[in-house]
Amino acid sequence: LQPFLNYEKNPQLMDGESGIQLGFLVKIGQIESHCTGTLIHPNWVITAVHCLQLDEQPITDKRGDKILILSNSSKMQLSIEKSEGGTRVAEEKLWIRPVRFQKERGGQDGGRSGWRTVERAVVHQGFQGEALSWKGNDVALLKLSSETITDIEGNIVPICLPAEGEDMEDPDAKLFVAGYGRRRLPHCVTNKVGPEKFGICGRPKACTKVHRARECGLEFLYDGKIHDECIHQNTPSSKDPICKNLLRSLSQTHILTTTHVLSDTGDTILTTCYPTRPGNSSKGWCTVRDPMHDDNSEPGFDSGWGFCSDEQDQIGCNDVVVDKVDLKAFSVSQLSKSYCLEQLMMNLNIEQPEVTLEAVEPFLKQFCTGRNISVMNENEHFFQRLSEGQFKRINFSRIIRDILLKKGPQYV
Repeated sequence: LQPFLNYEKNPQLMDGESGIQLGFLVKIGQIESHCTGTLIHPNWVITAVHCLQLDEQPITDKRGDKILILSNSSKMQLSIEKSEGGTRVAEEKLWIRPVRFQKERGGQDGGRSGWRTVERAVVHQGFQGEALSWKGNDVALLKLSSETITDIEGNIVPICLPAEGEDMEDPDAKLFVAGYGRRRLPHCVTNKVGPEKFGICGRPKACTKVHRARECGLEFLYDGKIHDECIHQNTPSSKDPICKNLLRSLSQTHILTTTHVLSDTGDTILTTCYPTRPGNSSKGWCTVRDPMHDDNSEPGFDSGWGFCSDEQDQIGCNDVVVDKVDLKAFSVSQLSKSYCLEQLMMNLNIEQPEVTLEAVEPFLKQFCTGRNISVMNENEHFFQRLSEGQFKRINFSRIIRDILLKKGPQYV
């Protein structure tokens, strides 16, 4: 359960020198995948039920809550870890006074580790398992011991919760996300330059079935050969007959900027010529394969391929993912529920084909986020191919924008 921070509504979260206040982040210590918890009260943490990997069945109390008493359990011990990441924000910058804790006697000398222990867990009664987490209710509350095992330097504060009834639907809000979870995927993806923007490069079929895979590698088809590295040779656009004719008319050898070629009537995109070779600093390019498809296929001149991303989380994407705690918050955007529902159904159609859209729609209460990236058409080139085979340079206009939008939302 990752906390989402609304900086616009809570400017005190940000400090120019120390970054974002993240003193409320904790790690559910016993889990290899490093699940995140959020301190919502000096002695209470909210997290996901699937992070707990419960060895015992909770007991239902009089109010219907499912409770597991951990302080008396001999089978299951759960500790909370706390790093110093995000705790260096000055006290006057905080929304509330830092919480001070008393260290328990014995501490680590008593054989226990972590920041604090968990006395009991309150599990949402509607949770039906991780495979059905699309129904929601993957929420648990953890009651912490009042004393700490180890001391943490810096300022620790609970997160500032939204007021009851506060409207969370703000697509323009400036949001950040942070947590202890894995920051890198074993899949290589493309950037926003080529035809397939942020597509997943072809990879071994077996890897597509393992959600928590740590190593995938590349495996994609081009020119009848299987490739296991991004290609540094000419791109498929270099073979496009229209692009080749355009280069001849311009007396050039390579296309360096995305160039759209319209028909002589100006109402149709004939083709889009992407850079015909990777730049000197580029990682190269790959053909892509959607998560829902297992078969590699040859790319088109202006489809089915893209330039390999060089983003920070893509460094070493063709290698083994190594666990590394990274608590730096990064910017995200709230995505529309219709888009998130579409993506969810694409996944369920493969993994749970019996689930229908009508069954999913009532449960779509998740706060859906991702990274919104804008494509700036003003930096691209536009040509009109005249009837005699000549090309005329034209300016970007609203009419052209509408034509691109008809071709697909990734073009605008």
